[in-house]
Amino acid sequence: NAVAVALYVVGFAETVTELLMRHDSFIPSLSFVNHVRIIGFGTVVLLLIIALIGLDWESKIQIVLLVILIIAMIDAFIGSFIPRSCNNEDTLQGFTFYDVG
Repeated sequence: NAVAVALYVVGFAETVTELLMRHDSFIPSLSFVNHVRIIGFGTVVLLLIIALIGLDWESKIQIVLLVILIIAMIDAFIGSFIPRSCNNEDTLQGFTFYDVG
């Protein structure tokens, strides 16, 4: 489990760093690796605090997290039917709309 958590944290930190760099919200004097380290450290500290508070609190908040996940899935499903109005190739990434013709 410890290795799995480490890999999840690194993946999360890399994704957040990519998003920050894409929107020019990163510290310019630091490299990509140092951004990943800082975000990963903050994530591990947050997970440590959750573990120290206890599983009772985590089990109570779990239903709230499930509701957030369900709302995100519904949002992604509804958004897949809405065509993108942007013609900029930099912002059109991934799945953009259904094509039946």
